[in-house]
Amino acid sequence: MNSDWETPRRRVGDAARRGAAEANARRADAETAGQESQESQESQESQESQERRRARRTAATFGVSEADGKDVHLCQAEDIALGGITIKHAPGLTHELRTEVALRFSLPGSTEEIEARGEIVSEAKAGRFGRTGVRFIAVRPEHQQLIAAYCRRR
Repeated sequence: MNSDWETPRRRVGDAARRGAAEANARRADAETAGQESQESQESQESQESQERRRARRTAATFGVSEADGKDVHLCQAEDIALGGITIKHAPGLTHELRTEVALRFSLPGSTEEIEARGEIVSEAKAGRFGRTGVRFIAVRPEHQQLIAAYCRRR
């Protein structure tokens, strides 16, 4: 049995095609605007971060004792500068931004224990560990000199 009959196909008119094309264009524009907005925000955050850091960070690895008022945690320094320190810590340990912490550490090559108070300014994940940025808010002048000398030597 031979039949010339075909299943009817729905034809999309020019108006429908234009409407779909315009909708796709609006979606693409929105995605592009979102990406540009995100890139702009990331650029602004990077610029703010650079402005916030007045001193160059020096890579460093040493133990840091961090107390947040409730608990004491053993962490590892990642970098240090006169203005602050970045520390890595165990997974699951997080702090609210602006939390005040007490830090104790000895710089490599020194037996002097440095005590500092700081404020949490960033919190991120670094692989399996957490990474916390701490801005120093109170460091004794002789400890500031030790940190400055350490950073100059590196």
